[in-house]
Amino acid sequence: MNKTIVDVLRQASKSCVVKRHFAQAELLIKQAMSLASQAYAIDKHPRYSDTLMDYGFFLLNSDFIQESVRVYERALTIRKEVFEKYNILVAIGHEDLAYAQYVNEYSSGQFYSPRSFSYTSCTSMKCGFQTTDAPPMQFVL
Repeated sequence: MNKTIVDVLRQASKSCVVKRHFAQAELLIKQAMSLASQAYAIDKHPRYSDTLMDYGFFLLNSDFIQESVRVYERALTIRKEVFEKYNILVAIGHEDLAYAQYVNEYSSGQFYSPRSFSYTSCTSMKCGFQTTDAPPMQFVL
């Protein structure tokens, strides 16, 4: 039952972020993080990494950019440990981290980290899924 509640809290939080209701979004995503930690018993579960990705989304949109990058890195690490190299969730993790790095490094004008993560995302998706469409971040960088 906690797993369903975690998913509902995650989705509600993302809706609040989109509507720019950050105080409500923070409350919801932090509750989801707490319940996810309990529900999955270990912090290496794919659903826990999904919750981290949503927390990173909240942080990025709330202008906590550096913390967002750290959370996305943690989520990506979990996904890489759980899944194979060519997995859509790993590719999405690379892409989200690339965007967070892009926002973080925007002021310096040097985009080495975002380029690397975006390239890895494209490679993962093309090799693993034989797609012809490149993710949007590759074009931005």
